[in-house]
Amino acid sequence: MSQPTSFRTEFTIENFFRKLKEEGSLSAARCEKCNFKMIPPRPICSRCLSCDLEWVRVPARGKIVSFSEVHVSSENFQRLLPYVVCIASFGDDLKIPGILKEVKNVKVGSEVEIEIQPDKKPEYVFALSSADRV
Repeated sequence: MSQPTSFRTEFTIENFFRKLKEEGSLSAARCEKCNFKMIPPRPICSRCLSCDLEWVRVPARGKIVSFSEVHVSSENFQRLLPYVVCIASFGDDLKIPGILKEVKNVKVGSEVEIEIQPDKKPEYVFALSSADRV
């Protein structure tokens, strides 16, 4: 299998966070050859090794497919304890990890919305949509 000869250096984690701050939304790298979406972005498609990529905006709403409540954490996240980490699906082909703002009433299938926090860590979080907040 031949290796790609030129990488598009715009598809980096640094540019992912720069775009997040500038545009106020999450963007994924999408392969123009096989349509695979990647977060975090990579300079080549991890499915077909193509370098033909473009930025696409991630939908604002997704659904929780897995979650875990965290009670013991590293020093960087102590201030958030307890917190919920989850994987949310945004369409058929994009699953994104994130921290959920709420700890109560979380369940698989709950709808979440992306909230951008450009001047905080983490830079984005998920919030339960109003229909799933009880």
